[in-house]
Amino acid sequence: MVASWRALSEEIGRGYQLTIYDYTNALSARDLLDEVLTVIPQGSVRSWVESAIEEADTQYRLVTHEVAKPIHGGGDMPWWYWRVPNRIEGELAEDLNAEGLLADQSGPTTH
Repeated sequence: MVASWRALSEEIGRGYQLTIYDYTNALSARDLLDEVLTVIPQGSVRSWVESAIEEADTQYRLVTHEVAKPIHGGGDMPWWYWRVPNRIEGELAEDLNAEGLLADQSGPTTH
């Protein structure tokens, strides 16, 4: 799952070409990582997983930027739903524009 999350950042860095639905679905990998963390007991395995997630999160933050509202759901969505690729191309650009997510590039400071 961490590899999937990391791979999304790599794909975004090259220029994400798919739709908002594909992008939202890809973000669900990060949701699953949060769920996994709730069942891993404290210890070396959990520390390794947390470190790997933090590294992948950092990569995701580097290739994305915050927007004014989450791309899916409401205001209580996790921070990764409040970010869109820096290089927005093709259908995703059209979808994000249709959702009004490209008009204001500044997002909430809490995410």
